[in-house]
Amino acid sequence: MNILSSDDFRRELKKGLSGGYLFFGDEDYLKLNALASARNAVCPEKAFAFFNDLRIDPLDLTADSLLDALAPLPMMSDAKIVSVSGLNVSSMKASEFDDLCDVFDNLSEYPSNVLIISIPSGAIDEGRLPKAPSALFTKLTKNLKPVFFGTPPQAKLVAWCQKHFEHNGVSCEDDICRALFERCGTSMFTLASEIDKLSFYALSHGKNNIEKEDIPLVTCSVIEEEAFALTNSLLDGKTAKALEALAVMKHNRVEPVIILSEISRIICDLMLVKSMLSDGKTYVEIVSAFKPLKVAEYAVKLRIAGANSKSTEKLKRALKLCSDADKQIKLSGGYNVIEQLLCSM
Repeated sequence: MNILSSDDFRRELKKGLSGGYLFFGDEDYLKLNALASARNAVCPEKAFAFFNDLRIDPLDLTADSLLDALAPLPMMSDAKIVSVSGLNVSSMKASEFDDLCDVFDNLSEYPSNVLIISIPSGAIDEGRLPKAPSALFTKLTKNLKPVFFGTPPQAKLVAWCQKHFEHNGVSCEDDICRALFERCGTSMFTLASEIDKLSFYALSHGKNNIEKEDIPLVTCSVIEEEAFALTNSLLDGKTAKALEALAVMKHNRVEPVIILSEISRIICDLMLVKSMLSDGKTYVEIVSAFKPLKVAEYAVKLRIAGANSKSTEKLKRALKLCSDADKQIKLSGGYNVIEQLLCSM
């Protein structure tokens, strides 16, 4: 199976798009940008966008609505673009999916159209690409060219971050960018937001460069926040919410051993806070105690609230279960160990 990369798609964009494309992969940020570039390329005249840039909401997508969009000729142009962004193929009824594929089979009858179907991360079973695609993916790509949008290699991601910082009027060294990835992950949507926060923080303090010390002061730790939500739900006996938080971490490809270590660390933090509260320590004293651990004040507030609502016995039991899970995870290394932990509380 011939799968285009995001770079291949950009090259096609320069030559001229034709036919249908299927956007898939983990990086939804890149899909949205590629779709915007395609719209600008196919429909440069904004005055005719109403006729030549047709966007179908996934909730309104049917075989008939797609045909209605494809059938009319473009207005004052050689081509028009029809797009569906955010389609969850996995949730479609088999009959609806088959009807859509029948339309894709006849795309050649509408040569003036560029059709782009963009599927969010996790919304289709792709199979094992490229050698063993799923039946669903095979059927879709019979007439739609597949374009894969994955997380860029770290070197490219560093360069992308630096361009965004420069656009905001600040500079950022390579090692600072890598420190940002360690704290915030590599989702480009998340990074774009955190880059803006860091840039405005630096400028407001009269600086035109980002320093490593700025990162924990301004940005949110994706892993820590998800781990805290998971741990809090776990200790409160809200298994469904804990599993939802775990699903987010799995989607972000956080390793099971890291998830377990974060859960254990947060439980230890809660036990420490519980002890300090019992000893009559003040809020300021507790915050100061966590400063050497580089825990932000807002996170300490969450720990104080969590410690107040949980008994010492519950925290000790949770830590014992984490210790047992640690032994298992070194043998299997899978998410199933974390899932068993969540369901055993």
